[in-house]
Amino acid sequence: MTTPTDRERLLRYAFMKLTRDFDARFEALLLTGRVSKWYSEVGNEATTIPAGLALGPGDALCTLHRDLGAILAVYLDPARTFPGLGLGEPDGRRPDPEGLLLRLACQLLGKGEGFSQGVERSFHYGYLAPEHGILHLGMISHLGSMIPVAAGCAFAFRQRRSGRVAIIVLWVAQVALAVMFLMAGGSKLVGVPAMVSLFDAIGLGQWFRYVTGVIEVTSGIALLVPSAAIFGAMLLIPTMLGAIVTNMFIVHVSPVMPLLLLLGAAAVA
Repeated sequence: MTTPTDRERLLRYAFMKLTRDFDARFEALLLTGRVSKWYSEVGNEATTIPAGLALGPGDALCTLHRDLGAILAVYLDPARTFPGLGLGEPDGRRPDPEGLLLRLACQLLGKGEGFSQGVERSFHYGYLAPEHGILHLGMISHLGSMIPVAAGCAFAFRQRRSGRVAIIVLWVAQVALAVMFLMAGGSKLVGVPAMVSLFDAIGLGQWFRYVTGVIEVTSGIALLVPSAAIFGAMLLIPTMLGAIVTNMFIVHVSPVMPLLLLLGAAAVA
């Protein structure tokens, strides 16, 4: 791991302060009843901002609710946003930062000047400006639903032979998949009551719960090891196919989540 330079530390601090100030303004609006909801990012800045700064021109940004820092880091030219900090020359590709901040604020206030033109006021929007090197795919839901979106970005970049972006997006998708399957498999192995009831309904006995839990935990660990990730994904594909069939024909619940996880595993494989 390399040690950040003084410029990199200053850049991160500047974006963290801007993100916190932006967040604080909307917190104040929420507390005074002028907006009905606000998904605060306080405490997340130190992870979302370095993630955003790691992306280069044309990289895909897939966000959730509390990713304001990553959005600002991708949208804004540091030299023009913080002109007094000696952060170098303007990059010449991104638009005026004041205009972007105004559009973002209007978006979150539900005004017509926002990215979705006042249709709603949230982070459920995208900003695709390839001429400026910005490819922001807004959230459609929470993490589980965004995994296939990120995996789809990786596949598209791979088709275009844009290896760096594909590797970044695919690795993020792998980590997210791994976390979800470690949690799902762990809940089966420790005997969470909902899992016990589910496998009672399936009717094959509780031994099948343990087998499924071991497969999911093993696959989750494998997804975190680059040399074993394909093995983990291949192991999950038949598991998710089985979950889809079970949801549709045995326990009669929606198969959407295992289908999304199947797509994510297939993209990794």
